[in-house]
Amino acid sequence: MENEHSAAMGVRKSMAVGWGAVIGAGVIASVVFQVLEVLLIPLVGGGSPWGPARMIAAMVMGPGVLPPPATFDPTIVGVALVVDVVLAIAYTAILSFVIRGWPLGRAVLAGAGFGVALYAINFYGFTAVFPWFEMGRNGVTLFTHIVFSVTAVMAYKNLHGRSTLARRA
Repeated sequence: MENEHSAAMGVRKSMAVGWGAVIGAGVIASVVFQVLEVLLIPLVGGGSPWGPARMIAAMVMGPGVLPPPATFDPTIVGVALVVDVVLAIAYTAILSFVIRGWPLGRAVLAGAGFGVALYAINFYGFTAVFPWFEMGRNGVTLFTHIVFSVTAVMAYKNLHGRSTLARRA
């Protein structure tokens, strides 16, 4: 009986979501996402590298911060960074509940699908509340959402695996 109980507890522990891993993975994925947006929007999309930051900051600051001008503003970029990191952690938490017990390959595929769904929700669903998101509907933004989600999966799996190994040692 003791061994069955211990085995059941071990399964429960391995299926637990590691909140430190969620936060770390969310921050890592957010940074990767933001760097890709700043680099790819002007290179591929021909827009300003600061346009996406203004769109994100406008969620809390209002549409007055939207381009033009799409120039660098430290307050707007700072607000955008905070909003993006908070959302990234929330999205990573949702994703971690789904993939926590899955092998890496399956989890990465699910992450890619999650990225596509996240793009659709953000740029088609949320336009009812944030109509300016419509201007972000493009291949670069779809790509960065997929990379964000796959990065979140890989970072979460890595960080959660390390913390699980450290607890067992």
